[in-house]
Amino acid sequence: MTVAHGRPRAINQEDTNVAPIKSDDFVDAAGRGDGHLFVAYTKICCILGDLSEICSRGTMTWMKRQELERLLHEWPSQIPEHLRFPDRALNTEVYVSLQTQLNLRQLHLPYLLSLAIIGRSLTNETISTQPMIAASFVAGIFRDFLARDEIKHLAPIFSRYCIASGFFLALLQPMTDLWSMCQPDMDVLRRALQELGERWKSARAGLRALDHFVTLREKQSPRSLPRLMWLTNDQISFFNCLPREYCHIWDCLQRHCTSETAIPQHTNGNMISTTDRGTNDGADQRPSADDTLSDERWAFTDVDFEEFMWTNAGDWIPTT
Repeated sequence: MTVAHGRPRAINQEDTNVAPIKSDDFVDAAGRGDGHLFVAYTKICCILGDLSEICSRGTMTWMKRQELERLLHEWPSQIPEHLRFPDRALNTEVYVSLQTQLNLRQLHLPYLLSLAIIGRSLTNETISTQPMIAASFVAGIFRDFLARDEIKHLAPIFSRYCIASGFFLALLQPMTDLWSMCQPDMDVLRRALQELGERWKSARAGLRALDHFVTLREKQSPRSLPRLMWLTNDQISFFNCLPREYCHIWDCLQRHCTSETAIPQHTNGNMISTTDRGTNDGADQRPSADDTLSDERWAFTDVDFEEFMWTNAGDWIPTT
């Protein structure tokens, strides 16, 4: 649970033989299914914790990536029906009723952040759209929070979902048309951080950090545009548990990736990617000085992720 609050694990899972919690461990006197909710939330936070720990240590092997992806594929089907988004076959009245459940939407945010982190790169020449799609779904959920005046019920940790999603959407900045299409999502994330900032100082600092991050990238001119890769069928299945309407950029990204504009452009014979410099087997590699455009990298790499997860938002921007 510590990773849900932006802190490293206090105990390594390999150092304990305590069995995972079960819903039967809780007395549900109110009949609200809180035990099921806590179990589901703990399970997805443990997956996010594993992913966070692996990224911070730079030990993402191909086998570990496959295992984490398997767990993420299984998680939506393991949570009880009342904590799932409704199937499209359900009638409108049931759909609207289930949409009003605050717990349902909160529960899926660490799931989406996990998808964004693990799907950050494919090869040195391409960039996967999985992180941006996940980030747009996060914005869609926060759009619901804002519309239903539910931001006031959210804990400080929820600002991190907004900030990270903004970072991932900013990967599209080199592509002017796509970046323009992202602005409704970016506006939602900024509005959510502003409202969260009325209660939590970390959210105000996070908004400044996000704006600083975007501004730095706007000052840079990439020597070539990255090639975006649309989701594989396996990646699409990650998002089948969510209402497609939540993802504002799904259609435009898919059109871009299947059109001629997705072909990478070369300048001066050089090809630059906005992906982190990982290998095909998922092992972590830090970019060399020759691989970067400047001291500010275009990628949201493991180094950036580690800084994001383990430091206070106020420490991400320089003091003046």
